[in-house]
Amino acid sequence: MLGRRGLIPHMLQTVLLLSSMTITQVSSFVHLGNSLVLPPSPSNIDSNIHAVLRQKSIRACSGRHRNQVQMHVDPSVLSSLDGSAFHLASTLSADSAARYFVAGGICCSISHGWTVPIDVVKTRIQTDAPLKGLSPVEAAKKIIEKDGPGGLFLGFGTTLVGYTTAGSLKYGLYEVFKPITFDAVHGQKLLSFLLAGCAAEIIASAVLLPLEATRIRLVTDPSFANEVFDAVPKLIREKGLNKLYSGLPTMYTKMLPGTMAQLASYEIFAMQAYQLCNAYGVQTDSTSRFVISTACALLASVVSTLCSHPGDCLLSEMNKADAKDSTALEVLQGMGVAELTAGLGTRLLHVVALVTTQLVFYDYAKVLVGLSFTGS
Repeated sequence: MLGRRGLIPHMLQTVLLLSSMTITQVSSFVHLGNSLVLPPSPSNIDSNIHAVLRQKSIRACSGRHRNQVQMHVDPSVLSSLDGSAFHLASTLSADSAARYFVAGGICCSISHGWTVPIDVVKTRIQTDAPLKGLSPVEAAKKIIEKDGPGGLFLGFGTTLVGYTTAGSLKYGLYEVFKPITFDAVHGQKLLSFLLAGCAAEIIASAVLLPLEATRIRLVTDPSFANEVFDAVPKLIREKGLNKLYSGLPTMYTKMLPGTMAQLASYEIFAMQAYQLCNAYGVQTDSTSRFVISTACALLASVVSTLCSHPGDCLLSEMNKADAKDSTALEVLQGMGVAELTAGLGTRLLHVVALVTTQLVFYDYAKVLVGLSFTGS
């Protein structure tokens, strides 16, 4: 185990190495350039991973494979590995990292865009007293009666801009951080997924915060402004950046548990599903991949919703139109169990629809840009 003083330099060294390493071939031995590093076996594969990650120099190769590290593994070893574990042994080139950012932006723009009406109903149930206690269908009818059909699409532009940007950062940084956290915790997969998701969401949420606060304000007060480019500057002028970002810890209570649970559980579920397929000799064709992605995404969405819902209620309460200038702790103290679980049924519908489609679209977006399915 690394001490506290040794961990940061080690991670910095790993980050520098990540920028120039890729796995290029699977064969019989692990070597760096032409130098043998370590003969593989099922019992020492983690040592192989760490040996490659911790090399202090990279032998430059000629031609288009210049500055790439080649990892060759005996095929007999692969039967002891699942796809994601082997993927974690690799590191991302700038090109691969960029593809993850693009895939994340694509899936989040689609998933958050088409679920805006559900999100509007959920937010109004949480913040509008006459709607509290109503079913999603009843609340939607009330909104349409008062604001017309357009009332279900309030904040659409802000949602699209905010979550496309944040989604790109969330998924892209998650994939970039995974090899780093995997090495830092010495191959403990679940912990490495949780840490990578946490680090990625810390950055993504900081970018998303003004846009999410604007979305909630537009939903609870439709007369506030005309969508994203008018509403964001107006909200910043009204509250000020310091006041606006004072809500960042509150946003983290929603986003960090949700993202960590979503990404880690989906990865674990997918890995286990593909392992079962391999164990029972099930062919993983396009149909089975779709079934695996959908089923695992559905399970991950439920886990994510339950972990993040109290934070979502707190965030909505703090950002509604008539909210007082109170701290998150003061608002939380005034909320009981009923307030912290308000709209859970609607949000389950919203998040299950959103996260399931998001993760499935993420897998297909990855394939579109030349990457592989999660867990495969």
